[in-house]
Amino acid sequence: MTNTEHTASAKTHTPEPWDCDASTIFYATPDESDAMTMIEVRARVTEAGWDTVAFIEATWPGAEVNARRIVAAVNACAGIPTQLLEQGVVAELLEACQYVQPHLEEYVHWHHKHQGGCSVEMEQALDLINAVIAKTAGSSPAAPRKPIVIEVRGGVVQEVLNVPPGYDYEVKDYDNIETDGGAV
Repeated sequence: MTNTEHTASAKTHTPEPWDCDASTIFYATPDESDAMTMIEVRARVTEAGWDTVAFIEATWPGAEVNARRIVAAVNACAGIPTQLLEQGVVAELLEACQYVQPHLEEYVHWHHKHQGGCSVEMEQALDLINAVIAKTAGSSPAAPRKPIVIEVRGGVVQEVLNVPPGYDYEVKDYDNIETDGGAV
């Protein structure tokens, strides 16, 4: 291996997946007084097995939680270059989702109200964005969306389209307006 090849290979991290079962191992040293209990972080380096990537001293406050977080972050960011992670690309992705969400929601609602429905792909995109935002906020998904409104003219509903699973809808029949002037 040339010096250039060695330098290039040293610039890449150990590929995913990584794991950490948070169990501790006793890390022996030549001087027994320096021995310590460690949490092992491992990576699957071959089809046949795993190898140690790092040790975290188990006596540190939060060592187990930190080890789990390191592994979760590495695995969640698989495929994203380290340089982009250092530049904050994950936060930017979340910010982009938060920016797009109200516009996409408005688009979907407008198409249901004025066009009789919206594409399944746009509905799924909105559902994915809402789920990601809710997960990162540490909460459950956002409150249910407003129901789809089906306007009936001439007393006949031709067809109801694009009602996603879990949605409620209401039928407004303008042919049977009550005395208060509202639709039934």
